[in-house]
Amino acid sequence: MAREERRIAEWTAIVLAAAAKLWLTAARTLEAIGWAVYDDRWFTERARAILQGQWLGDYSHLTLIKGPAYPLWIAFVASLKIPLLFAQQLLYAIACLAVCLALAPALRSSMARAALFIVLLFNPMTFSDEIATRVTREGFYPALTLLVFAAVAAAVLRRKAMQLRWASLCGITIAFFWLTREEGVWIVPLLALAIIALRWKPRWLVMTAAMFAAIYGAVVLGNGLRYGVFEAVEFKEKSFLRAYGSLTHVRQHPPRARIPVPKETRERVYAVSPAFAELRPFLEGQLGTNWASASMPQGGGEIGGAWFMWAFREAVAEAGYYERGAAAVREYYDRLAREIEAARLAGRLDARPARASMLPPLLPGQRREVLKTWARRLLRTPAFTEFAVTPRPSQGLETELRDFAQFTRSRIAPRRKSIVRSHLVGWVVHVDGPLDITIERSDGSPVPGARVTRLPSPDLYEHLKQRWKDFPPARHARFDIRVPSGDALLVLSLRGREIERIPITDEPMVSFDPGVRMSIDKAEVETTEPKLGALDAFRLRVLNGIGRVYQWAFPPILGLAALLYAMKWRRADRTMMLLIAGLLAAVAARVMILALIDVTAFQVFMGGYQSPSHALLLAAGVLMAHEGLVSRK
Repeated sequence: MAREERRIAEWTAIVLAAAAKLWLTAARTLEAIGWAVYDDRWFTERARAILQGQWLGDYSHLTLIKGPAYPLWIAFVASLKIPLLFAQQLLYAIACLAVCLALAPALRSSMARAALFIVLLFNPMTFSDEIATRVTREGFYPALTLLVFAAVAAAVLRRKAMQLRWASLCGITIAFFWLTREEGVWIVPLLALAIIALRWKPRWLVMTAAMFAAIYGAVVLGNGLRYGVFEAVEFKEKSFLRAYGSLTHVRQHPPRARIPVPKETRERVYAVSPAFAELRPFLEGQLGTNWASASMPQGGGEIGGAWFMWAFREAVAEAGYYERGAAAVREYYDRLAREIEAARLAGRLDARPARASMLPPLLPGQRREVLKTWARRLLRTPAFTEFAVTPRPSQGLETELRDFAQFTRSRIAPRRKSIVRSHLVGWVVHVDGPLDITIERSDGSPVPGARVTRLPSPDLYEHLKQRWKDFPPARHARFDIRVPSGDALLVLSLRGREIERIPITDEPMVSFDPGVRMSIDKAEVETTEPKLGALDAFRLRVLNGIGRVYQWAFPPILGLAALLYAMKWRRADRTMMLLIAGLLAAVAARVMILALIDVTAFQVFMGGYQSPSHALLLAAGVLMAHEGLVSRK
C-alpha cells in the first residue's frame, strides 16, 4: 500500500472510530444531583459566576474549595452552546489524537498510530457511570492527563526547533492539570523522566516553567485580589492547614481509622481551645449530626474522614468568620492552631507536634496496610474493575434538574420515579403557634388543582395538654392534602413568615426545623418508572460489551506486552524507555496516593478517582507492545 493510501486509511479509521464513540456515548444521560453543593452544583455555580464576570462568585467557605480549571471548562463549553457531556467526549477524542500525533516520530507505522488511537479512545472508564454522567472533574481529568502526556512526549521526541512550541503547550496543560485536582503531584514521575530524556535542556525547562507560572500565577493573583486568598485552592492555605493538622494530630483515645477528629477528641480540644469551643454548638448540634449521617456507615455515628473537613469549614462559617472576609478566617485558623500547640506544650492536651497537612498521622499498622492496598489495587487497575454502565437517576427538585439541563445543554436522566399524584393526611404545628400550609412548585408558583383541607384535631390537643401544655393551635392542626401532579412542595408558614419547604416524594416526609412538630399518618403517592428507549438500550449494551472486552483482554495483553518489551530492554530506545517508565511510574504514584486516602480517610477506589490511571496504562501497554514487536522484526 502506498504511503498516501496508508495515511488515508489511518485517518479514515480515526474519524470513523471517533464518530462511533460519540454516537454510542450519546446514550449516556446526565445524572443531575441538585443537592450536591460540594460537587456537581458547585461546578455549575462557579461556571455561571465566571460567565457573569464574577470570577468564582462571592466569598464563602465554599468558594475556593476546588480548583477553577473545570468550572472554566464548563463556562467555555456553555459559551459555545455545546452539550457538556458531548464536549467532554470530544475533548477526550482530541486528547487521544494529540497523543498519536505527539508519538508519530516513534510510531512510524500508520497502523500502529490508528491502533493506539482506537485503544485509547474506547477506554471503558470514559463512558463508565459517574465519569461519563456527572458534572464532576472525573469526566474532564482523563483527557487533560493525556494532553499533558502528549505535550511531554512531543517535546521529548521532536527536533530542537520544535521543542519550544511543545514546551509552551506542556506548561499550559500542566497548569490546567494542577488547577483541576489538588493531588496533581502524582504526575511528577512522568515529568521527571521526561526531563531526563531531554538531557536537562534549560530552554525547554524555562519555557515550560514560564507558561505554567503565568497561568497558575494568574489564578493565584486573581484569588488574592478578589478574595484575599493568594492560593489556587483554600485547602492549600497555610493557616487552614495548620489548624486542620493541629486537630488531626491530637491523639485519639482509642485510635479510630478513617475518623480524623472523633467526638471524644473534640471534647478535649474544646476544653483547652476557646477558638475551637466556638464551634461546639455546631459540630455537636444539627450540623454535626447531618455530617455524621452523611458519612454512614463508615462513621458509625462519628463524622468520617471525607466529611470532617467540610463539617469543620461549615462550622467556622456558621460562627460568622467567612462573612468577615479572608483575613478574619486566617486569624481564626491561626488562633486555633496556636491554642492547641500551647496546650500541647503545657501538657494539657495529649497531641503530637502538628504538621500543616491534610494527611492525618498514620495509626499503628497503617503503613503496612497502605502498602498492601497499593499493591492489591495496582494489580487490579488493568482489569477496569470499577467499570459499569447502568442508567442512573437524577436527584433533586424539578427546578434544579431543569437548571442542569439548560446550563449544560445535556439530556438529563429522569428521576428514579416520577410522581403522578399524591394524597397526604397528618398534622403539623409549630411551638410558637399555628402553621399555614400551601402547596407550591419548586419555582414558587402554586400547583394547579392542589387542595389543602384543614381539619379539627381534638385528640392532638388533649395529648399535648397532658404531655406538654395547653396549646390551642393544636385544636385545628390536622390536614388532608391532595396534589394532582409531581414537583410539589409542602410550604409551612408561621404568621406570614415561611418556615420550611418540604418536597413531596414517595419517601417519608420529615421536617428539619427544630420548632416544627409534624406527623404523616397516611401517604398515598402514585409514581411511574422511567423507561429506557430502544436505541439508548442498544447503545448501552454495546458500550457495556466493549468494557467487558477490555476487562477480559487487557490484563493478559498488558502482561504479554511487558514481557515482549522486557526481552528488548537492553536494546531499547532510551527516550521511549523513559517515556514508558514515566507512564508506569505515574500510574503507580496515583494508586499510592489513593491507597493513602483509602486507608486513612475514606473508601476512594472508585472508577472516578482512578480514571486518569487507566488512560496512561493503556498508552503504556500499546507502546510496550509496539516497541517489543518492532524489535523482533
